[in-house]
Amino acid sequence: MACVCGDDASRCCASCRRVFDVALILPCSHTLCARCLAEGAGSGRGGGVVMGVAPASRLICAVLCPNCRHSVELPCFDWSSALTCLPFDPTVTPDPKASEETDGSVDLSEEEMESSVTGLVFTLDSSRSDSPLRLSGSALSVSITGQVCCEDERNDPPPLPQVCGSVSVSRGQYYWEIDVCNSALYRIGVISSCDGRGWWLERRGLAYHAVFDGRRELLPFIPPHLKTVGVFLNVGGASITFHNPVTQEFLAAVPSHFSVPLRPALQLGQGRLKLRPGLPPPNHVFLSPSSTYRGPGGAGSGRWRRGLSFGSVRAVVQKFEEMSTVSDSDSGLVSSVGSLSEHNTSTE
Repeated sequence: MACVCGDDASRCCASCRRVFDVALILPCSHTLCARCLAEGAGSGRGGGVVMGVAPASRLICAVLCPNCRHSVELPCFDWSSALTCLPFDPTVTPDPKASEETDGSVDLSEEEMESSVTGLVFTLDSSRSDSPLRLSGSALSVSITGQVCCEDERNDPPPLPQVCGSVSVSRGQYYWEIDVCNSALYRIGVISSCDGRGWWLERRGLAYHAVFDGRRELLPFIPPHLKTVGVFLNVGGASITFHNPVTQEFLAAVPSHFSVPLRPALQLGQGRLKLRPGLPPPNHVFLSPSSTYRGPGGAGSGRWRRGLSFGSVRAVVQKFEEMSTVSDSDSGLVSSVGSLSEHNTSTE
């Protein structure tokens, strides 16, 4: 099909060759118009959009990118949120007439769109911090006076002291990281400013749990020497997922029926946590390969898979430990994925 844009092909969707109604950024960093996505959402196949089934028989929504010709999974659980789970491409000016034809719209404000693409910048809010917690001068680190017992394995252990982020979000997708600084008792996640509910990744001693809707579900295959946790909040896709940014491994997805607005939040019972905000969502959070941290449990399998080979990652872990002991500064807000890439480059 010939592009109706003539010489200015940048204004046209590479799939339908029509002027962009709304240009959406795919996980592969290319763009697709909302019109094509809506057509695929309605049919399950069409407009360059294909539906697939994951190895665990989980229905997924995947897009065949018209530019790189790769099938990329959308960061949503069903087609109903396909149009709201992707950010705008700020470099493309949509055609007002074309946008009127689209059934459904992405109505992020310019500020929300910018923070979805470039990274949400925020600090820890001292006014929303429980008294046992101490914030650093930059409000990017939190520590606790004393220590809470971390061996409480009850289904509903008492809450930990909590601090919230300085922002509230109702739409968009955002990513940030937390250096856990050898702490063995914490929760990382988000809470609702509306009803106080939380969605958490919890560590107590050697055990990790997903905590949501009054439930705690054991996550048996996360190794205890995890040093950094990446949080990907996708409000439109109704999901919050947790990642190991050092190895780019998926850790857990917490079932999410959010009551917006939401605030990033931390709970701490021992040690220190360090926030790394302002990071754009890395490509690996959109992918769902089988993680070596997951697998059939089986009797006597232990809390994590001890046979995992971490190879060169050990050097990265050592670097984080050295950084923690040398300085307590909050500078260097760079994703640890970059650190891993530099390390691998230098060792090849």
